[in-house]
Amino acid sequence: MTDLSEYHEQLIINRSFGAVDADPAPATVYMALHTGNPTNTGTENEVAAGDYSRMAIQNPSEWSISGNIAENVETIEFGIANTDWGEVTHATLWDGPEESDNPLWHTQLEVSKVIEERDELRLEPGSVNYEIN
Repeated sequence: MTDLSEYHEQLIINRSFGAVDADPAPATVYMALHTGNPTNTGTENEVAAGDYSRMAIQNPSEWSISGNIAENVETIEFGIANTDWGEVTHATLWDGPEESDNPLWHTQLEVSKVIEERDELRLEPGSVNYEIN
C-alpha cells in the first residue's frame, strides 16, 4: 500500500489551488527504510542503526512512470550493514537526507527482510512502487 505523507498531501492541495507556486520536482530524492509502518508523517520506525543512512536516488532517471504508478528501474543498494538493522518492512521517499527534511511518500515493501550484521539490502527493479489511487 502506498500513501502520500501529510506534508505532500498539503503541498499538492496548495499547488493545485494556487496557494503556492509549483516548484520543480527535486532532482534527487532520498529513500529511508523502516522497521514498521512510518505512518502519514513518514517519521515513525526509521532504521536507527549507526551505519545506516538514507539512499540518494536520482529523479526521474531511476523511476519508470506508467499511468498513476512509479517504480524503480535500477537496483537500489543500501550497502553492507555493520550492525543489525532489524526487519525492514517499509520505505519512504524524502526531499532531503536529514531528519529535518520533508517526507513525500511511504509504501510497504513487497517482501520484508531482516538485516543483520554483514547483510546487504538490495531492492531489485520493480520492487518499490508508489501509486496514486
